[in-house]
Amino acid sequence: MGIIDHLKGDSLSLLSDLPPREVAERLDAGLESMWTPFAIGIVGWVALGRFALRYRHSRWIRRDWAPVLSGRIRPHGAGSRITVRYGLPRLLLIFPAILGFIALSAILSAPMGQMNLLVPLILIGFGLGALALLSFESITLESEGDLGEMLALVEQAAGRDD
Repeated sequence: MGIIDHLKGDSLSLLSDLPPREVAERLDAGLESMWTPFAIGIVGWVALGRFALRYRHSRWIRRDWAPVLSGRIRPHGAGSRITVRYGLPRLLLIFPAILGFIALSAILSAPMGQMNLLVPLILIGFGLGALALLSFESITLESEGDLGEMLALVEQAAGRDD
């Protein structure tokens, strides 16, 4: 799975015979809260029919830009439908767009005499972005192994592993 695939995200749906509330409770019981300090393994949250899971490898390093397994739990007949998406956190997709808009508006509104000050800042920004993409590729390779473990937790919560 490359960078473009993580930007789009992969999705799938699971059907469960259990009601949404029970699926959410079972999913919540199988993970550590993302706010728990020094937690390792699968961490995340479940609230209001939504959830987000990520895999934390270290007690000391947080990788908030690593791929996330997020989704919704909705009623479906007598049971529930769990829609899952695996990819970059949505905020990570919005933040660069906002920064790009700010940089573009700064370039277009700057007087010609001050352009010499903006060019190095823009080059530094692009350099940092390229560095982030390079480090992102190694994180995604590591995260693909974690996807199976997170999906297994969701399937167990759906009652498919009993």
